[in-house]
Amino acid sequence: ARSAELLNEVEIALTQSPASDLTLEIDQSEPASGSACGGCAPALRQEEAPAGELPDLESQFELIIASYPEEMQQRYLNQSKYFLKAFLLVHSGEDQQALALWEEVPREERNELYLFELGCLYGRMGQNSKGVELLQQALELDPGNWLMIDALLSLLFAQGDLAKAQNFLQQQ
Repeated sequence: ARSAELLNEVEIALTQSPASDLTLEIDQSEPASGSACGGCAPALRQEEAPAGELPDLESQFELIIASYPEEMQQRYLNQSKYFLKAFLLVHSGEDQQALALWEEVPREERNELYLFELGCLYGRMGQNSKGVELLQQALELDPGNWLMIDALLSLLFAQGDLAKAQNFLQQQ
């Protein structure tokens, strides 16, 4: 299966990355930046994990997308190795490395999922207007996607643009 091959390639690539030595732990003391894709979740803190306690990359990937609609999960599984590696880096807290890798995703593969993930990343990095722009583009390609709508509304609220958020909701 293509997805198994891609996940294997991602696993090999990430074992050469410092992110492979890290695990995520929820820090209850600090709220996240208030932007999409983490706006209502606590901030993440990276700590070294004891040897043998990290789930394999396929399990990490499956855990991340488990809350996504099933149809969307299948679309994530069919993305390129660049997309998957960037996706895992983002969810490991390696935003700068992920941002560089998102730029390597071939232009023909820059679909609504790419726009969604990159828009959320920009939002987490405090670049809300860039995130809003990308999320709006994603929704043009996948109207009605509730994950994308939620992320867009979170960024609009974070930048204090309540009028745009209200207008957007009225159009839905």
